Amino acid sequence: MKKILTKLICTMLVICMLCSSLLACSNNNWSGSTISLAPSKAGSLVENGGFIAETEKYIYFINGMADSNSDNTLGTPVKGALLVAEKSNLSKTEIVVPKLFVASNSSAGLFIDGEYVYYGTPSTEKNSQGEIASDELVFARTKLDGSGQTDTFFTVDNIGIEYRIVKGNGAVCIYYYDTENSAIMCYDTGDNKAYEVIKTDGEQENYYSLDKYVFLDADGSNGIIAVLSATVYTDKYDQELAEKNPTYTRPTANYNSIYAIKAGEKQITLVADGKGQGEGDVRIDDKTFAITLVNDEYLFYKETLATNLSKTYAVKVADLLGFANATKTEIVNDTYVAKTNIIEDLDEVYVLGDTKLYKTTLTEKDGIIKEPIMAKDSIGTLLFKEGDFVYYYNTANQIARVSVNAGDEDFGKAVRVSEDVVATTWFNPEIKDNKIFYCDNTAIGASYIKYMDLGAKVVADEEDDTILYLEGSAGLLAQISDADKASIVTAKINALNGKLPEGGLTGTDEDQDFKTALSQAETEYNALDEDVKKLVSEDVSALIGKYNKAIEIVKLYMKLDGIQYCHSKEQAEGFKDEYEENKSAFETFKNAEDRDSIDEMINNNVKALYTSAYKYFSK
Repeated sequence: MKKILTKLICTMLVICMLCSSLLACSNNNWSGSTISLAPSKAGSLVENGGFIAETEKYIYFINGMADSNSDNTLGTPVKGALLVAEKSNLSKTEIVVPKLFVASNSSAGLFIDGEYVYYGTPSTEKNSQGEIASDELVFARTKLDGSGQTDTFFTVDNIGIEYRIVKGNGAVCIYYYDTENSAIMCYDTGDNKAYEVIKTDGEQENYYSLDKYVFLDADGSNGIIAVLSATVYTDKYDQELAEKNPTYTRPTANYNSIYAIKAGEKQITLVADGKGQGEGDVRIDDKTFAITLVNDEYLFYKETLATNLSKTYAVKVADLLGFANATKTEIVNDTYVAKTNIIEDLDEVYVLGDTKLYKTTLTEKDGIIKEPIMAKDSIGTLLFKEGDFVYYYNTANQIARVSVNAGDEDFGKAVRVSEDVVATTWFNPEIKDNKIFYCDNTAIGASYIKYMDLGAKVVADEEDDTILYLEGSAGLLAQISDADKASIVTAKINALNGKLPEGGLTGTDEDQDFKTALSQAETEYNALDEDVKKLVSEDVSALIGKYNKAIEIVKLYMKLDGIQYCHSKEQAEGFKDEYEENKSAFETFKNAEDRDSIDEMINNNVKALYTSAYKYFSK
């Protein structure tokens, strides 16, 4: 009893510490008086979760993938902050909350309710070593119009915890898995208290203990946010016996149970009780449940009787609270019940076989319905189905899609959707208003949000007509920080070398792509503020001048084009005037400090024009 009392006191102390942090305000006040794009309330919310929260007129979004170690002082972050954009003009954006939205649990994401956005953000407090504790996660809320002060609720010591922010029973609640205490907790922002919902602990007074849990990716049907299995004990915990016997463990039942957690509830709700009929320690109809997978539509679980007979079933999440009367569908092909597959419905499942992407079923024997769609060699990870298309990451970490509609002329053909490499370890891409939004993971993209119009025409590559992609360039949904403006321009300048024609500049149309890219990079560099230009290293910015110098020198060389076909001084006489007119420029270049590095950018055949002229006219 003494041990239990000690635990209760410790638990109350933890709860008090958590609650004492409520409404602890940031040292900085974010003034949102300049926010004019969106109203103070989000309006009619279409969807929460992920990196985009959508209303009828606006998109609230996380402004790219930021580093949790970045400066998180309120008012400082740009990348990783919360922004709002007007749907009718996605280039029109404003910063709503300049804090880092970088919690590692990418299955959670944004939660907006009324005039507030609720979120997790790295701590700005110092740890015992005097360092900023950016590996700790602070849960907070800020008004969408930026007014007032940011309210903080509580802090956990793990930025990677699993959590969900939901609304239930009139209050916003933050559910999270407390790794230190092996417990699912609920922080109610209505009464500003933390509650222990269930934990893994054989010493509690309850007759159950948390086994496996799964948070749903979004608010599930009936407001269910988590499903869990729980070990059942046959006896109360015996404190006296435990003190006498160090190896004492509480005996467990021959069955277990499945529970659900509803939004706003601080207690678990029994879904399925595995205890069979009759008396005695073991009944042949006792059941053990093992959760296989939970998506937003179905709970998949394996049911094992005391006779060791096992079957896998699916039941709709919407029917869980009426489990006894719910339709339970036996799953025949249970090997396909995996997160790596797309389960659109029980008889519409997309799986990667040894060599192909297949459409198959979970309810009939394998092979009865197993339709090949395309070769799997270009597929990396399946994402989701939208309309007639299955979207996936290809092996180059770009977004691609394939039509799974057998009546479509493009059925089974891979089509590249994103022109960029995508951040595959961040939030999944999201489709809004027939546009797909994703995080560009290239150096030039600098981990900001891009989007492609899914209604764009599908076109074939000019050199290989088997390669299909969406026509057009990606749009940008972002505000870019000064540091990233400099890094993007740096990346574009550094990438110019790869755009040079093979062997160097030729002075012909082969140079055009390079010249266009150079012009774009130079324009972007010149458009930078002087303070931002200072963030681009002198060596990099000097490359612009060198490339332009190379183009200038090539033009001079090309004035001698044709001399390569002359076999005597007399035949070359027509080029003498050009040679003499530009001789001083050639000599100056020859003695320039950067001559060698610029020479490397020029085709040898072009440089040979001057060599021939020099041979004929230098004496």
